[in-house]
Amino acid sequence: MLAALGLTAVGITRGRGGGSADAAAVAAPTRTPGALLPTQPAGSASPAATLTGTPDPELDGRDYLRGDCYRWNQDADHTVVQDVSCQVPHLFEAVADAPVSIAADYPPGARYPSDADWDAIGARYCTSPVETYLGYPLDPHGRFVIGRIVPTESGWRTDDRDVVCGLQGVVPSVDESPGRIDLITGAVRGVDQSFVYPTGECLDSVTAADVTVVDCAATHDLLAIGDTRLPDTTTGAPPSDAVIERQCLGVAHANLGPAFQETATVRVGWFQIAPESWRVGSHTTTCTVSYVTAAGDPRGVMGEQLHPAGRLS
Repeated sequence: MLAALGLTAVGITRGRGGGSADAAAVAAPTRTPGALLPTQPAGSASPAATLTGTPDPELDGRDYLRGDCYRWNQDADHTVVQDVSCQVPHLFEAVADAPVSIAADYPPGARYPSDADWDAIGARYCTSPVETYLGYPLDPHGRFVIGRIVPTESGWRTDDRDVVCGLQGVVPSVDESPGRIDLITGAVRGVDQSFVYPTGECLDSVTAADVTVVDCAATHDLLAIGDTRLPDTTTGAPPSDAVIERQCLGVAHANLGPAFQETATVRVGWFQIAPESWRVGSHTTTCTVSYVTAAGDPRGVMGEQLHPAGRLS
């Protein structure tokens, strides 16, 4: 019996019981003099939220096929899992045709693992299958995370120790809520793993410990104005701040109009790409409008947003 679905930062249990999952997260922003550089989300390093009480999809007793994608109705207590095309929104992409057994570490009589235990189990047992499936390492700070379908507590008591490994995605949204798993569209293999914010989303790093997507009517100090793919470098490291700033200014002029000008309190910023992310091919960053004080500190605003015509309100 299996319970809900899970990521290395998110967990799901499969079978006849409920489950839990942890959402991938963002780290507290850091800034450097002269440029506003919110830190890229930190993946599983520091969860910003915990998904709990995931409705119990009927994940028990089915086969999960390598490369196939799956979805179910998260709002139903019991629902049939659908095998769908990866090109339509889905919740889970399987990376192997068979589950892995964790019985060697958790023999009969072992207590049911905690959320932290499931994270460690996912990292230990699913990292290798995921990397074999992708052909390269997973970006530890990217938008995709290791998913796992694990036994329910009732299945655990009957010695079910099978874990299904897969992939899930993190989609930043103001609608994020505990207990829900993000829908993603498209197969993961070969896709730029960069964690990016959709254009027009408002982000708060002033009143929250982490960068958080908020309604634009609420306090925020960052506005996502578009993405840019950064050029390759001869050093194998991310390009200089000057290169990123030039590209993000281009994004600002393209999306806000050629007349857009930075001021002392409205700056163009971007999200840093960690060297380890760059090495696995995450070369896209979100450009932002950053609201600051005259001293360069974050400044909260309310109501400022990007309109469809490409202008700030």
